[in-house]
Amino acid sequence: MAKLAEKNVLDYRIGGDTLNDFALKYMAEIPRIYQFLNNLRTHDSAGTEQVEPEAYQFKVEDDKLYIRNKANDAWLYLFDVAKNGGMRSDSFGKQSAGSIADRPMTGNATGDVYWDTDNGRVYMWQSDAWHLILSLHAEDLAGYDNVLTKSDLSVPETGALANTPNKLVPLNANGVLPVNVSGNAGQLAGVNVAINKLQDGQTLTFRKASNVWRNEDKGVVGAGKALAIKDGSNLLAEFSGDAAAEVDVGLVADTHIATHNDSSSAHNDIREKIGTDISTHNVSASAHAAAFAAYGKTAKLIAASAPHYFAESEPFQTDTTSNRTTIVSPKELFVNINGTGYDLSGAVKLDASADSSWNTKAAAWQASHAYAVNDVVYPLSGKTDYYYRCIKAGTSSSLTPSFPTTVGNTYNDGDVVWECQLDYTRAANRSGKDFYIYALVKDGKASLALCADTIAPTGYDFTNSLKVGGFHCECADIGTLVDETHWLHGYLAGDILPMSVWDNYHRPYGDPEGYVYDPSTNIWVSIYGLSTEGKYTSAEDTLVLKSVYGGTWADGTSAIAFHALKFDQILARQGQRLLWQHEFVSASLGSNQGTNIKGSNDPGTTGGHVDTAGVRMVSWLGCEDCCGAPWQWGKEVGSSSAGNWTNAYDSNDLYVKGQQYQGHIRVRFGGGWSDGASCGSRAAAWLNGALALDATIGSRGSSEPLHADAGRVLRKTYDA
Repeated sequence: MAKLAEKNVLDYRIGGDTLNDFALKYMAEIPRIYQFLNNLRTHDSAGTEQVEPEAYQFKVEDDKLYIRNKANDAWLYLFDVAKNGGMRSDSFGKQSAGSIADRPMTGNATGDVYWDTDNGRVYMWQSDAWHLILSLHAEDLAGYDNVLTKSDLSVPETGALANTPNKLVPLNANGVLPVNVSGNAGQLAGVNVAINKLQDGQTLTFRKASNVWRNEDKGVVGAGKALAIKDGSNLLAEFSGDAAAEVDVGLVADTHIATHNDSSSAHNDIREKIGTDISTHNVSASAHAAAFAAYGKTAKLIAASAPHYFAESEPFQTDTTSNRTTIVSPKELFVNINGTGYDLSGAVKLDASADSSWNTKAAAWQASHAYAVNDVVYPLSGKTDYYYRCIKAGTSSSLTPSFPTTVGNTYNDGDVVWECQLDYTRAANRSGKDFYIYALVKDGKASLALCADTIAPTGYDFTNSLKVGGFHCECADIGTLVDETHWLHGYLAGDILPMSVWDNYHRPYGDPEGYVYDPSTNIWVSIYGLSTEGKYTSAEDTLVLKSVYGGTWADGTSAIAFHALKFDQILARQGQRLLWQHEFVSASLGSNQGTNIKGSNDPGTTGGHVDTAGVRMVSWLGCEDCCGAPWQWGKEVGSSSAGNWTNAYDSNDLYVKGQQYQGHIRVRFGGGWSDGASCGSRAAAWLNGALALDATIGSRGSSEPLHADAGRVLRKTYDA
């Protein structure tokens, strides 16, 4: 019960309660006591005088019996207050107990229970017989004869050996079997082991003549079975195992053989170098070309074995001749993965809309099928926006699953557990996102696949995978909202932006995500206006400027305020910078000219907008919101006529101070969201100091190419 306390306390002190006071308090306290007693009798918790319940207190409410839990924060339902405790019949569970010999054999009612107190077994009468329903004896378990017990084991003390016969011996803590087997039991494959004075470096060898295993030197073992390394009929080296053998198999052709060179010495020399038989009378160009091609490919594979090696004949590109969702690899590609060189030559097409192009290799779900971890399926009824990755191996059910449609949710299918994930073969799931191209090694061979993972594909790591490139997908439909001469006319959300394709050679110095290559100026430019990620405080500075779809523009009044100098500072530590005016003009060509964004208001977020004429605000390269959205800071610097010193920092800056002379003026590009006819690729304003904090001014990033000549093929195509 709840802790009770006297409410009408009697005051016995001198000058305290009078006799009348005593009587009144007594008459007030007695009804309270009776209420508490009656509540206890009826397990009731009502009444004006009742107090909070206590742990394990009972109550009855609506013919249901409750008990208070130990934490005293909830009532726990026990059973109905009814005949048989809520059970339908009072005949169930009639119990009796005693010796098994005293158990009644006839006349029992179905459901009667008998306790065999001698043996610890419980029986129930069913179908005119007693059936065992509970036992405390392990031998009553099915398969008990196969159960391993401690008495079946021999576990010797540390450092000792097992010597008890007919026992099982487990491995010790060092993974060693602590037994000493001798006599006929010392056999391998039914053959006796005869080891005598085992020496360092010796091997165990089977000798048929004596029908025993014995220890021998490697040289003896290899006698008559040496490894011979030959070049045709010419023996280069022989290895028996006792001494090191060295041979130079380098295919270094230093002899020039033209089609007209039929000298025996020249042909013999090249034959020895590359192992190709070219007789002196063979003067065909194809024979000579084949010999040198074989040498060249071998040489490239040897080079590819160098750490971090990456060589390509041209950059990865989009296949604009077939569809807008396909990547084409270089005709020649050599890479190093975990110390091994691989040849990925031969242009491969990877269609982002096809399951075969992705590392997941999703297939339709199958009933009663064995699935391994990381297998991926889609519903048997057809593709949706989701696929399902196996996170627990097993055999699927024979029943068609009702897969979830919330990313991260799981589903039990027979023994298999599936996790819901996005299916990136669906264009809607690719819009405005970056994806990657990986070289994956399996069974000693390398192949290319698309993947959404930034570090390594699921099921792979750095030992068997290498990120070799990537690309960005269009964030919103362009379609016919631009002129037919526009490079991206007809492009839809999820299509691959051609100029966003990068690889380990053709890429920006900074991070490539969200950037496109401008072949005219040979730089990489952010697709979107810059937004922020991370923190910028005196305690922690992890601030990064990102080019992402749907990001919040970083400007002079954003959550982290930016002026031109802060943009300079953060971009510089990312290997990026603001654009010069000629670079902005080039990157923004194809964007809306002489108009601003629809609604003439701050867009707030980046990408996917149209102007007041309903034209998509996207450049030929794929840069979004260049003109008529927020103004964007540039690199050009001017100075005012004021001849005095002013601070080159403000209260939003960390770790930096200093003053400048004659007012640092910075250019801004593109036009603002309400500037109308003034907007365009050549729109520029020289009005603001570099420290101006203005809601109308954001920025766009750029980065130098990692290799100056990497975009040579694209520049040639662009110039054409």
